[in-house]
Amino acid sequence: MHLEAAYTPPRSWRTWLIGRPLATADAPNQTIGRLVGLAVFASDGLSSTAYATQEILVILAAVGTSAFGLVFPISLAIATLLAIVAISYEQTIHAYPGGGGAYIVSRDNLGELPAHIHHHYKDLAGYLSLENYRAAPDVSPRHRVILPIGGVHQGTLIALRYACSLSRDVTAVHVSTDPDEVERIQNKWELWGQGVRLVILDSPYRLFVEPLLA
Repeated sequence: MHLEAAYTPPRSWRTWLIGRPLATADAPNQTIGRLVGLAVFASDGLSSTAYATQEILVILAAVGTSAFGLVFPISLAIATLLAIVAISYEQTIHAYPGGGGAYIVSRDNLGELPAHIHHHYKDLAGYLSLENYRAAPDVSPRHRVILPIGGVHQGTLIALRYACSLSRDVTAVHVSTDPDEVERIQNKWELWGQGVRLVILDSPYRLFVEPLLA
């Protein structure tokens, strides 16, 4: 088991143009207040509403000036729709204080279709599970093999078995963007890694390809 020093991306023209990359550990310090947050996150909805109103006026102008009387009821319908969306968000926040993604909310309120999706993910989780997994690699030394891994599950072990069939010189590499995940991966690798060396590259800037090539 080998832990490399944290990878720092080199300076480039993008650094001078948009600033240095933000490390994951610095993200909690970048929170914004409600006033700024409203301006940032509501801009998309406001701009969409403005574009919709513009397109409505284009259609009504093509029909004729007599159709301009429909502008107010159409605008009222749009405002009603926005109010429904805002109220739905508020209800979801209060009903799911621990977090309510699209799947959780739809599963609890729509029933069967989300249940089928849930079963699909359960089947996939069962396929990737390490429980009752038994495999012995067919070792035939030929090349040096680098095996990137995102986690330790059954899919990883299948890839490891294939890598070990190519060479006895196999090194597994995990690019870590979450320090809390490193210990769990190390513990699992000690149990399931079949003695293959694991190198962990710390990447606090959420980069995956660059640390592997550095």
